[in-house]
Amino acid sequence: DPHPGDIDVMDTSEPRMHEPLLADAVMWNQLNQNQSGTSNNFAVIAILGIVGVGKSTLARLVYNDTETKEHFDLKVLVSIKLEDFSYTSSNQSSL
Repeated sequence: DPHPGDIDVMDTSEPRMHEPLLADAVMWNQLNQNQSGTSNNFAVIAILGIVGVGKSTLARLVYNDTETKEHFDLKVLVSIKLEDFSYTSSNQSSL
């Protein structure tokens, strides 16, 4: 295992191209509306959904977007598998 412990490192390079989903467009518009306002209240952006709907692809698109980079001093992309999720241990180890 190239990574220490139980941490999975997520590739943040450009995502594979896929057919745009309506959910992608809705989420992208919502994020851009919130970013372009005068309030910068985002602390965490969670993307939840069933397997295969494009959560990781959307996360990478947002993470790599040049406009997103202008709105955040720090960006962290965390992926938590449901079967490994424990509220206390995941939050403490991720933070």
